[in-house]
Amino acid sequence: SLGNVVTVEDAKKSYNTDMLRMWVLTAAVHNDLKYGKEFMDTVGDHYFRLRNTLKFLLGNLNGYDKEGHVLSEKDKDELNYSNMMMSEFSVYMNNMNLRLAFETLLNYVKDFSSRYVDVQLKCDLYEASYSDEKRQSRQVVLFYVTESLLKVMAVLTPFLAEDAYQHLPKNLKNYDSVFFLKL
Repeated sequence: SLGNVVTVEDAKKSYNTDMLRMWVLTAAVHNDLKYGKEFMDTVGDHYFRLRNTLKFLLGNLNGYDKEGHVLSEKDKDELNYSNMMMSEFSVYMNNMNLRLAFETLLNYVKDFSSRYVDVQLKCDLYEASYSDEKRQSRQVVLFYVTESLLKVMAVLTPFLAEDAYQHLPKNLKNYDSVFFLKL
């Protein structure tokens, strides 16, 4: 009645649907939703962090053969972190706490970059041939993390998740869509 509202149609002129979903997911639901450039800039930062992480992961899966590979302790630790994120996410989703579910995703992605993506990983990926065992064992982790993120993101940011899934190498896809992956 005061003319101080923004319609969804107006918001979609500046931001994509996933970003608007993320804005709602980050909002404190007990208060009025605040919409403005500063809020959407923060959402944009989150969106591009997710997008860039997926881009890195997808860009390093070519040549992965899905055969059994020996994993280092660091690789095993990262698989455990990914499993913990999925478990925590499931608890929050079962309790309908979308905000904490989304925070779980964001925290995992932020920590993944600082915890696992290091110079040694990049050397193993960029300097080795496709068939090199170090490269392949690192790709085990990257593929597992990619699948975990896509399962979670399919719920929260479905358009970004589907787009990323469609860019997986064909030999790594079992379905036509991300929405067939089981959480």
